[in-house]
Amino acid sequence: MTIHPSVYLTQENTSVWLCEYADNEGRIIEIPIDNTLADIVIEVPIHAIFPVRFRLRDSVSVLERCLNNQHFGMIVPFSEEMQIAESAASDIFFKVLTSSYNNPDQTMGFCRTFNWQRLIDYLRKYEDPYALDLDSAAADIARGTFTSKSLKTACLK
Repeated sequence: MTIHPSVYLTQENTSVWLCEYADNEGRIIEIPIDNTLADIVIEVPIHAIFPVRFRLRDSVSVLERCLNNQHFGMIVPFSEEMQIAESAASDIFFKVLTSSYNNPDQTMGFCRTFNWQRLIDYLRKYEDPYALDLDSAAADIARGTFTSKSLKTACLK
């Protein structure tokens, strides 16, 4: 899989961004972005489900976070572009991976069987899915208790 950072990021602010993805075991891999013109190549096993995102580095100041509040992400194979609904779903996936509810194998099991396409379709109904409670949705997925009912109550603030 090849990702073209220049589609989403400008060369001026590359130093504040990382590309992150999760491997098949749920480990998060970080790739520093030094040049938006350089493609990022990720080798993916066939039939893998994993999130990819550009996120701000932890060292970024509060001011830079406010100026760069756009998020970019997607879940492979359900997304081909980093649109806002796909980005919010990717953030939920990363929140599930970093939750402490289960061991990593159990968490990846929930992530592999979860209907990410349906979640992305639901998030597309909102102009700003980031205004929804993504933390609660991620917690329900991580616990294996996520249902369509919990999506409505978990995501609405």
